[in-house]
Amino acid sequence: NPDIHPGRWIHPRERIALIGNPDHLIARGYVAEHDLWRIESNRPGLFVPDDLHRPAVSVRVATIGIASATVLDYPEVTKLHGGAIAASPNSRGELVAEGAHYSVTMVVEDALWRGEVTVRGLALVEGAAESLVARLWRRTLQVVIRESGA
Repeated sequence: NPDIHPGRWIHPRERIALIGNPDHLIARGYVAEHDLWRIESNRPGLFVPDDLHRPAVSVRVATIGIASATVLDYPEVTKLHGGAIAASPNSRGELVAEGAHYSVTMVVEDALWRGEVTVRGLALVEGAAESLVARLWRRTLQVVIRESGA
């Protein structure tokens, strides 16, 4: 937060430091509801950073949220901050996704980035296959249901 400076009071929930083991890195992000069924815990994947000068690292899905995130804890993932998730601030200034997104935590298996705090990117995780026809059918049904007012 650029507004934090010495002598300024901050909210008790404001994150000002991250303490952890540099040999045990984790990746945190969100998966859209329509892709939630495709992944599960312990699936391998690859984290590809937005900065392509950094190497991709192997990850493994550790946890998946059981309910949709009401507030996005990481503003870096929103389109407002250059990420991919469409979000807007609520009345308290918290970022709320424009669709249902579930939190995902992954263990980084290659500790190549020791000392890094935040690296934004995309995680490609092995998931259940879906045919193009099935995806098109599901999307068509979503549009029909939405347009019918149901």
